[in-house]
Amino acid sequence: MGLHALLLALTLPAAGAQPPAGATPILAAAQDGEGGMQEEFPAELQAQLIQEQEQFDPLYNRFYNELQGYLLEVRALRKNGTPASQFPPSPVLTYFPFVEALSNEGNGPARLWMVRYSDEFIPDEADRANFCRETLTLLAEEHASGSYMMESLEDVKLRRDILGEEFLLEYYRKLQENSLRLGLQARAYYAEAEQLLAKGGYEDPERKKRADEIFRILVDGYPKTKPAVFAGSRLFDQLIKDMRKGWADWLVQLRELNAQGTAVADLPPAPMEEFQGRMFTIGGTEHKLARRWLRRFFPAHEQASREGFAPGVAVMANWFSMQFSPTSPPWNELKFGLLDFLYTVEPDGEHVLGTVQALYDHCERNQPEDYVPILGRLIANTGDPQIRYEAMLTKARSMQRGRTSGELAEAARIYAEVEADAPLLEQRDRGRDLGRSLSWTMPGAVHQPINTVDSDGVMFSTLDYEGSVLVLYFWTEHLPGCVEDLEWMNGFARRNSDRGVSVLGVNIDFNSQGSFLKKVRQYGITFRNCLMQSRKALVVSQYQVAQYPTVFVIDDQGVVRGRNLSHQELDALVAQLLAEREGAQAALASRGRLEGVARYRGTARPLPPLEVDAERAAECAEMDRTDRSRLVAEDGGLANVVVTIENRGDVHSGEGQVAVLKAEGCRFEPHVLLVPRDAKLELQNGGESVTHVQVSSANNRSFKTVMPPGFTYQSPLKAADRFQVRSISHPWMSAWVVVTDSPHTVLTDATGRFEVPDLPAGDYVATWWHESLGRGQSAEFRIRPGEATSLELTIGRP
Repeated sequence: MGLHALLLALTLPAAGAQPPAGATPILAAAQDGEGGMQEEFPAELQAQLIQEQEQFDPLYNRFYNELQGYLLEVRALRKNGTPASQFPPSPVLTYFPFVEALSNEGNGPARLWMVRYSDEFIPDEADRANFCRETLTLLAEEHASGSYMMESLEDVKLRRDILGEEFLLEYYRKLQENSLRLGLQARAYYAEAEQLLAKGGYEDPERKKRADEIFRILVDGYPKTKPAVFAGSRLFDQLIKDMRKGWADWLVQLRELNAQGTAVADLPPAPMEEFQGRMFTIGGTEHKLARRWLRRFFPAHEQASREGFAPGVAVMANWFSMQFSPTSPPWNELKFGLLDFLYTVEPDGEHVLGTVQALYDHCERNQPEDYVPILGRLIANTGDPQIRYEAMLTKARSMQRGRTSGELAEAARIYAEVEADAPLLEQRDRGRDLGRSLSWTMPGAVHQPINTVDSDGVMFSTLDYEGSVLVLYFWTEHLPGCVEDLEWMNGFARRNSDRGVSVLGVNIDFNSQGSFLKKVRQYGITFRNCLMQSRKALVVSQYQVAQYPTVFVIDDQGVVRGRNLSHQELDALVAQLLAEREGAQAALASRGRLEGVARYRGTARPLPPLEVDAERAAECAEMDRTDRSRLVAEDGGLANVVVTIENRGDVHSGEGQVAVLKAEGCRFEPHVLLVPRDAKLELQNGGESVTHVQVSSANNRSFKTVMPPGFTYQSPLKAADRFQVRSISHPWMSAWVVVTDSPHTVLTDATGRFEVPDLPAGDYVATWWHESLGRGQSAEFRIRPGEATSLELTIGRP
């Protein structure tokens, strides 16, 4: 009876379920997915490989099942505290004689099993190393085409410390020479290259040279195998480094030639041919990045280069912006160096505009200090207004990310200049929109309310904090310095909690509400927090947050008083606001309140309804036709009277504010609009037809504009004034805008009533104006501290 039959007849542990796929690497299927049995093996060799598996499989299956049971038993014993000395014997020792017998007969899988479990039966390390070397050598010489040899590479790698590097390299080379499996050859090549580059191999020229040779062998000779893809990645990384160096050297050459007076047309082209050929070779391995370069960059650069120097540089700079992370300083340095040279020699070139627009699109990904100085030089050098204002927009958008109030103020100034003077409407619109969004969060603006859920799941609004100083604290745990800063903010919140100061944290991390609550507890945060889950959230964009952590301070009236503050600046500003509040409370005690009503002297009959042109009748069928030029309540109260209490030296400015007059329903809303001086008037067309608006102002800008549906138009109001807004296309449409620099100007409501809540004690006269009844003033009245004074104005002819 042969050994195989004898083993089957032995009383061994009963065979259970087959081991799961992938659990028996020695018995891996012959098809390896990388060439493997796709080759035509000699019939004798194929029969030998099949016989080896048939001999070893039944024995190994039983061993595997018993080994799983043993491991479960050992785990339970270890959990119960049983010492290792009392563990049952390993099944390796039970099966060792049978596997050894198969190994001695020349069975490849059995020989690999002996190597894998050699530490179980050969305790001496030197003896074990000699045994593994001898056995592995036999495997590499006599069994190199076995599918199980693919896994021998991992066994060798795990024992590299006892086998030694010399043996490892020799073993890999034997497999390369002896195996008929393309996949195994490829993996053996890659394993050799990895070993050569390990532990400082990159610094050894000879080892690195041999590794690069191997990578080229894999890329050329074993396409589409995984090792070839890995090798292509190594070669791609090296190629990218070489390209960067080649282009950096080219940039140095350009600068030298330019300094010598060489014309732009005579400057040498970028070094491309060598790099393109190497990239083509790597692309053959289906390396995705290499194929992207071949599909997009090289053809585009070739076309641009045929057109001249500037197009080629523009293509390269824009490609680098898209291809490489802004956290890659070498590429950024090269990209901005190329742009700086381009902006120096051809600041008015037609391709310059495209590079500036690309910077605009990517300015949030790059550090402003890298390219703001370059843009400054371009703004100074270019004679093309379109390029100049595009560069100004990009510079302002970058400066808007700054942490100082000076940078923010400069960005706001640039936006205003672009809005006023840019040659393209699209640029003016961007300047207007960006400037407006920035102004919403600059000191002096009314804060944008946040309505959301806090970490405890409670709905709230920042409007609930009116009457106290609110500190908005935008933070994330995934950027350097944020978590460390939380400790200081915790202390700040504790120090000021009983002084009418609240801290609201706005966390920008992709967490669930439950995990976010755990983070709040983990960091010991004592102040209220809410979660936005995205740096593109509406609140983040509204507040123009680009750096973390970022602080906004909102006073007890809901006005932004500071942003992007350091710890010292935050402490100082909060102390100032608290002092202001104390002073205001003291002053309020010395102030009084005026309560008044304006009454119409005459018959309170309504005016006839407005007349609408026949051709507009259908369009304005739903229009409210009430003539609002004189609205009188049943008790004689007169609406839309502008009442001003003059108080010398008390001047009000609305800088940064926007007052909206909307055209909708064939009417202007509101009919009378109060606007503080230095604010902006914004006209909006919310209707469904085109409106032709005319403004005639004595002290501010007069203008006409055609407003399609959805159109908006802004005009600054620099001086106190009173003017009418009319529609040329809809003659019955009109409204009044009253521009005032007095903080004590109010408008009567539909009942004719008005209130001036905060007047210093003293004697006053109230002046009034009404669009159809003219103007006048009251008799003198007195305001007493802490008291309400009543005033009745009688308006109109008897």
